[in-house]
Amino acid sequence: MTLISKYIIYGKEFCKYCTKAKEYLNEKNINYTYIDLDNEEDLHDELKEQYNIKTIPIIFFEQDEKIFVGGYVDLLKHYESTFSLN
Repeated sequence: MTLISKYIIYGKEFCKYCTKAKEYLNEKNINYTYIDLDNEEDLHDELKEQYNIKTIPIIFFEQDEKIFVGGYVDLLKHYESTFSLN
């Protein structure tokens, strides 16, 4: 049985790194869910506090469990380490 994996991106409309993260995953044909934080300040504050991150996007990877990845640069590193065919 193949597990379905996907990324979860929390971001805001005018965030260039949020847009870059979505474009990157689209180019790679990787499933993701985008959650807009523009009207979700309580959720944004909760994520910042829980994961000690001050910037957006806030990205997770979900397969059999939800794993905190970090921001855009962390996404690139995570993708390469998870999906590269060394």
